Amino acid sequence: MQHKLIVLISTLDYINNKLNYPKKECYHIINQYFIEKKHLRFQKRVDNHFNNTPTKMLSKIHV
Repeated sequence: MQHKLIVLISTLDYINNKLNYPKKECYHIINQYFIEKKHLRFQKRVDNHFNNTPTKMLSKIHV
């Protein structure tokens, strides 16, 4: 967790210094990235669950 925070801060500094984005905009962009990543992970877990569920259900029915 601490490493991710350091990377996040350094990324924010880079964006501020090199690209001259306002700080609030940088925070928004970085937060959006992590929110999208979180949603993608959740969606992948849901998809995996539903992809695996029919085989589990079938095995229970046949037993």
